[in-house]
Amino acid sequence: MATAGVLHLPSSPLGSVKALVFDIVGTMTDWLSPVQAALEAHHPSIKLNFNATEFAYEWRAAFFAAAKGSTATTRPHTLFRSTLDEVCSKHGIGLEDWDDATRSKLIASWADMKAWSDTIDGMERLRTKFILVGLSNLPAEVLVNAHRHNGMHFDLLLAADGFDEYKPSPSTYGSVLEALRLQGHECAMVAAHVYDLRGARSTHGFRTIYVVRNQELVLEPPEARDGNIMRSEFDLVVEEATGGGGGLLEVAAALEQLRGDQPNN
Repeated sequence: MATAGVLHLPSSPLGSVKALVFDIVGTMTDWLSPVQAALEAHHPSIKLNFNATEFAYEWRAAFFAAAKGSTATTRPHTLFRSTLDEVCSKHGIGLEDWDDATRSKLIASWADMKAWSDTIDGMERLRTKFILVGLSNLPAEVLVNAHRHNGMHFDLLLAADGFDEYKPSPSTYGSVLEALRLQGHECAMVAAHVYDLRGARSTHGFRTIYVVRNQELVLEPPEARDGNIMRSEFDLVVEEATGGGGGLLEVAAALEQLRGDQPNN
């Protein structure tokens, strides 16, 4: 993918959108840095070549794989612990290395995720024209803590605790339509993850905005690295900028251009 904030602007599909529905982890926040720092702070003594970054990605992948196959009877915190135990077992890390208290601290590190540099300013530009909704597979407690220390403000925040299932289950996206009394084409899913965009579109007809976060590409399918494929599939594609900007600021600029609005200063 290019790295200069390049965007793909459609001619019309986003014109009827009233609400922007944001994935949060990875799309709006950097989850990797705090989780990686917590893992490094509790370096397991038995692992001389412990790679905190690789471990964090494995944990993230395991959590979301488990979430896709779970229902509300399996709470998010339970999934965090079971998938952490799973990855620990794979790496030969036992309870004698990371006891229950340490594992609880590692799970708590997810609440320390930091907003990307474009997130807050991008939200402020977008909120004057759209309803802003947060939709996440994480528990409300984690999301509230993360949003408070980042200064993120949604008009509606929906967490996994209130879902019957996890994304990309149809009921998760349907909860937005029910709460706001909107139709699918009046909502746009904004995410750095292909599965989320495809889920929202295929089940309820959401419009789609793909925000490329290079950090997240490790977990994405191979086609996500091909800008031409992504631009042909989604209504808007915003690629990550190397010198600042990009992200939600580019989303705001594209939607202002589409609507003929003046940017907010």
